[in-house]
Amino acid sequence: NDSEPFAATMEYRFPQRGWLVDFINKFGELGGFDKILNRFTSSETKLTISVVIALLKPWGLCYEYLTQSTIEKYFARIIEFVPLFLNQLTENDFKVEVKTESKNDSLSAVIKWLRHLASRLPDSDRACRDLDELRLKMILRLLQTNSFSGKMNALNEVHKLLPSLTPIHRSTLSRPDDNEGLTPEKFIVNKKITLIN
Repeated sequence: NDSEPFAATMEYRFPQRGWLVDFINKFGELGGFDKILNRFTSSETKLTISVVIALLKPWGLCYEYLTQSTIEKYFARIIEFVPLFLNQLTENDFKVEVKTESKNDSLSAVIKWLRHLASRLPDSDRACRDLDELRLKMILRLLQTNSFSGKMNALNEVHKLLPSLTPIHRSTLSRPDDNEGLTPEKFIVNKKITLIN
């Protein structure tokens, strides 16, 4: 195919994954990415959490193989849309999610996959910071459900999140608009604000 590829192999890291790149490119040639984008942006069909998970999981796991142009063309709008969708979930949606998922880390995984994809966009710092804050909001909402398993899973998410926090450097304390990710200070401040509200 003479047109720009949807995915490219990274010979220096995974030279044996050329078959995966071929599959992704064939998927794109057959209009698969257009259908995914249409599924998210079309108002005719209702999205559910399980559909969002099914559509994002493959691309969140192999985001490194997607070309930047593919992410910009097909996933930039999805990265903007999914947080709005998650913020609009009702308490009943959360209850159903807690009951149907035996290991309820799916919401956090969706945000993690979106963050992987967003990290490949130009000027991605703002989008990544917004997704970090969204992950904290989703954890807090799960903590506020009356489901014991939902609360325990939310606490497990906090436990998994703590080691990944970026250490605070003195140089970043003087810059309020730093490019760091989620720092321990931001984590604590965000929790205090949400608990006060």
